[in-house]
Amino acid sequence: MKVLVIRKKVCSIIGLGILFCFGVWLSQISPLQKVMGHPQKQVAIVIDDFGGQFPGIGEMMALPHPLTFAVMPFQEFSRQQAEEAYAKGFEIIVHMPFEAFAADRRWYGRQYISSASTLGEIRRIIEESFQILPMAVGLSNHMGSKATAEPKIMKEVFKELQRVNRFYFDSRTTPAASPATTIARNLNLPFAKRDIFLDNINSTSHMRKQLKKLMDLATVQGFAVGIGHVGPTGKTLAEVLRQELPKYEKEGFQLVPLSKLIYTRVHGSQADSGIVIGIDPGHGGIDAGTRWGNLLEKDLNLKFSRKLAAALDERGYQVMMTRDEDRLLTSYAHFSYKNCPYKLDDFRCRIQKLETAGARAIVSVHVNWNRLSFHRGPVVYFSAGSPVSQKIAEHIQGRLNQVQPFRKIPRAGDFYFLKHTRVPTVLLELGFLSNAADRRLLRDETYLEKLASAVVNGLTDTF
Repeated sequence: MKVLVIRKKVCSIIGLGILFCFGVWLSQISPLQKVMGHPQKQVAIVIDDFGGQFPGIGEMMALPHPLTFAVMPFQEFSRQQAEEAYAKGFEIIVHMPFEAFAADRRWYGRQYISSASTLGEIRRIIEESFQILPMAVGLSNHMGSKATAEPKIMKEVFKELQRVNRFYFDSRTTPAASPATTIARNLNLPFAKRDIFLDNINSTSHMRKQLKKLMDLATVQGFAVGIGHVGPTGKTLAEVLRQELPKYEKEGFQLVPLSKLIYTRVHGSQADSGIVIGIDPGHGGIDAGTRWGNLLEKDLNLKFSRKLAAALDERGYQVMMTRDEDRLLTSYAHFSYKNCPYKLDDFRCRIQKLETAGARAIVSVHVNWNRLSFHRGPVVYFSAGSPVSQKIAEHIQGRLNQVQPFRKIPRAGDFYFLKHTRVPTVLLELGFLSNAADRRLLRDETYLEKLASAVVNGLTDTF
């Protein structure tokens, strides 16, 4: 009996000890990790200072990892490098020059935000930067120890970023306290800050140590953000990343674009993607498009686009439509098919509206026609010069093929909308008004909802 009592006491003590250790361990796990049930080791790596002729640019672009490139907007090669990197699948953010306490003004480029900038100047500079880099999904600070320490300046910067639907990434170029975090939280602006500089010393061994620190931090808190650079350290860092990142991926670390980390781990839930999708219901107003009796293309385009917008909204996307009523975006008084410049004005207005809104991708909605009435079914067109556009088209077409009895393949299109947008764009033909079976389906609300769901799934497959 004594032995039995002792064993019970020992077991009780051991059990309490295990519970205590488990409680201590659990208290060190972030709330998000508790919800998900296991630690998630996500890492974003931002490479700063694209835009000039700096060493390491080609090497960084050759890496097969989802890095985020921060491009200085007012440099000689800003747009060229951003477009090349974006076409290769890299995420782009604006690397905005901010005034520093001690810096050579040549480092800023032709424009920068200073501690004395007015609201009008801040708005103009930010607007111009996103016109140069329309594919950019956020903004980070290049230098800026002086301007970023001014609460009034940062509040105006953040209000403008809210207006154009972009996030802010704090490079933390100075150890001094910054008002950015508090202001961003008060405004509910998507926001993150740098954890580790990877290349503050130009040494392979140091960069490896910094990369390990980044991964260790991600293990502890579930995610981490590192910054590297092109320039003097660019080639060395690119080689370190080429060698080391595959090893960390095998250990369970997930490399993600900065925007994904911000919207899913730092700022909100995964469902709230923060991604803006532009929808262009083709034609409108006196431009009816194709028709069959009183069944008009412009009406079908708008009806479907509203269903697509609702489906995207349910999945956490943000939506911008070029029109939500029966109209064109140019003056009726000047509109004529025979007078091409005014038709082009309508296209240009649509494109400008979507690019200014920060659309990550655009879906232009139309209905097809063919003198051979046996042609039928939805088909997606892409821009031949955009690998991202083609990838979106392939994903959407694949999903559409699951809800129709025909297997279609996406096609390269020669449409104005595809050739003149700087944002990846696809043109969706919902079906053929010249085909009786398609006409019946295009009148069917349930069928249109299935098509809308397929398009959303295709976009989600991409982003």
